[in-house]
Amino acid sequence: MENLKNAIGIDVSSEKLDVCLSSITTDGKVTVIASNNFANSKVGFKKLMQWGRKVNKNNTLPLLYIMEETGFYYEALAYFLNENNCKVVLVLPSKVKKYMQSLPMKTKTDKVGARDLAQLGLEREHTLWVPPIEIDKILWDLSRERELKIERIVKTKNQIMELNKSQDKNPNTVKRLEVEIEFLNKHINEIEKEINLILESDPELKEKVEKL
Repeated sequence: MENLKNAIGIDVSSEKLDVCLSSITTDGKVTVIASNNFANSKVGFKKLMQWGRKVNKNNTLPLLYIMEETGFYYEALAYFLNENNCKVVLVLPSKVKKYMQSLPMKTKTDKVGARDLAQLGLEREHTLWVPPIEIDKILWDLSRERELKIERIVKTKNQIMELNKSQDKNPNTVKRLEVEIEFLNKHINEIEKEINLILESDPELKEKVEKL
């Protein structure tokens, strides 16, 4: 059976990249070719590309770099690969989770995650990632910042609820947590104002966002 395409699954964390190169044949068989890990830095990105060229012996086949679209850790790598004419695929965490649940092996180590991402890249059709234009990127960053602060508020409120159940709670601790929530809400308001200013300056973009 002939190989159809290759994919490098990349499990991204704050400090490292766990990677796995796999291929798929015409009969749907997926084979792991090699795995490795690199630093999540520009030096690591270059080493990853060099490694990919070395282990991807059949350079005539399409090669996808696929990673999970979560947090901020993947962004620099995605831009680097795109700038170097690599085919990049970003998948939502929910899609990755659903796919991994369908696999027989459910071990949650980083290497397995990279292997599963490579397999997902091979067994499913994907739209290649295209970097957003500058204003879209700014809006995405602001929206993500807002989302993270809302998550922090929820966690802090839960912390207060737990403390209030305690018989010997420290009232000063609760007070500090309440001040923290006020501070986060202030930041959220500032972010929302910034988002609205951007949208007001671009009626076409505003209309597009309102239709989402």
